[in-house]
Amino acid sequence: MITPAELRQARLRQKLSVDEVAQRAGYSRGTVQRLEKGEAVRWQALVDVARALGVSADVLVGQLSRATQDHECVAC
Repeated sequence: MITPAELRQARLRQKLSVDEVAQRAGYSRGTVQRLEKGEAVRWQALVDVARALGVSADVLVGQLSRATQDHECVAC
């Protein structure tokens, strides 16, 4: 399962800025920043940013499941 820190590392490994990932995914810079901080975002944003980074969205499902069981949905 991927964590917000790992999502950020995936971006940095590809030498992409937050703005570049946001543009590729079709979201604002703030949405990408919220994802990297583990803050609440819409499910589709999570999937689209993962795709923009070449990270399998399936990997993210485990993180989503844990968050909804704990307290808050990070992607709702």
